[in-house]
Amino acid sequence: MIYPDDLSGQGHHDGQLISGFFWEARANLVTTHGIATADSIAQHLWHFSRKAGHPADMQDQVTWVFVYDDEDGNMDNGTRNFADLADAAARRGFAAPIVSQGVQIAHAGLASTTDTVFSRDVTATAEGLTAGVDPSSVKLYYRVSGGAFQELPMTPAGPPDEYEGTLPAAPRNARVEYYLEAADSAGHVNRSPTNAPVALHFYDVAYLYDPCEAVGGWTIGDVSDDATNGIWINADPVGNETRAEYDASPGSGVNCFVTGNTGNVNEGRTTLFSPTYDLSGTQGVVVRYARWFSNDFEAVGPLVGRDDYWMVDVSNDGGATWVPVENTNEGTESWVEIEVEIDSIFPAPDQVRFRFAAEDTGSATRIHAAVDELRILVESDISTAVAEDASGAPRRFELAANRPNPFNPRTAIAYTIPEKGRVSLEIFAPSGRLVKRLVDSVVDAGSYQAAWDGTDGSGRAVGSGVYFYRLRTAGREESRRMTLIR
Repeated sequence: MIYPDDLSGQGHHDGQLISGFFWEARANLVTTHGIATADSIAQHLWHFSRKAGHPADMQDQVTWVFVYDDEDGNMDNGTRNFADLADAAARRGFAAPIVSQGVQIAHAGLASTTDTVFSRDVTATAEGLTAGVDPSSVKLYYRVSGGAFQELPMTPAGPPDEYEGTLPAAPRNARVEYYLEAADSAGHVNRSPTNAPVALHFYDVAYLYDPCEAVGGWTIGDVSDDATNGIWINADPVGNETRAEYDASPGSGVNCFVTGNTGNVNEGRTTLFSPTYDLSGTQGVVVRYARWFSNDFEAVGPLVGRDDYWMVDVSNDGGATWVPVENTNEGTESWVEIEVEIDSIFPAPDQVRFRFAAEDTGSATRIHAAVDELRILVESDISTAVAEDASGAPRRFELAANRPNPFNPRTAIAYTIPEKGRVSLEIFAPSGRLVKRLVDSVVDAGSYQAAWDGTDGSGRAVGSGVYFYRLRTAGREESRRMTLIR
């Protein structure tokens, strides 16, 4: 609903306009601050914009929200949470105060990755509203896995107000957190995120990363499902007071798994299964995913109970048996990151699969769910350990299972050669067609690793599906299969 277009003159109906603004604002604040801090801020702004501001109408109340979010008595340079509040206002048709001083920074964020080799470019725009940005002030601060912040310069990139910097490659399992800072010639300073370093941009360097942009190897539906509406789909979510407006992926991604874009889950359960991940021989496995669950709004009238549920189970045998990891009727109406320590459930991770379900038991609450940004982190992969003889040379010829598998966009292939010789490592389609040659050279005895990025010999991306990789030396040959998911 949009203000003022959807005003009807009926109090119960029109109240949804201002409540929609506060819902959008809280969702933004949760993303920036987390649930506890966001709720504290939202309650403060809701109370004082009504009780102290004495607003004459809804637009007036929205304006008072910004007044009580301001920290220095100068609305011209924005407020503490201006970006989150202004975005919420724009979505619902309300006007936000005009910021005429300071620096505005725009940065889309970086998605998680499986790449431990290449550095990552960070691009942002920094615009001075009344005075020009000092190029020497544009900085990138980052830290790896909770370490000390390091400072890096950002330089003009060519287009007006655009700057770029480079984050160095990080090791597998790392969480890279960062923020940007810029100042104008008048001394106004801003950061992205605006309250950094309390809130930070971040990405994981994962063993496997699935941005959930397509169905790929996921499975929608179970034989026991009986919901009549709100069935899982993979799509760009269409937001309302209870459904996510955006996916959880930073950068250019837009899709996630969501329980339909019309209506809500009704009269039963709808189930979503992840692919089965081959984690045999790994240790220290952590799975992270973003999920949305709404269960705090009645279809009509005030909330009187929460009788609908969000359930997540994990399997270590490809789905033959399951162990619960989430079972809740508490909605958040925001994206929440969940972390599951697989080793604490299964001491020997093997064929790991997740099951996500939302269930309407017949209560009047409107429930919506969504899943995005699944990442698997692994401390060690003991299956690729190779015994050595007394001289330190490996004792056998070996081609290891690629990691991760399934994969998108890159996978690593480890192999061991017991003696010096010519080695070839090639990728084939199921038809036998050569897709790409990764290695074709003389190498010394030892253990090696090659990466495949899902492209052919000309650099073109290949499609989803099963591929085979073959390792050959003089008189020895071994092949394995792998699955690429786009």
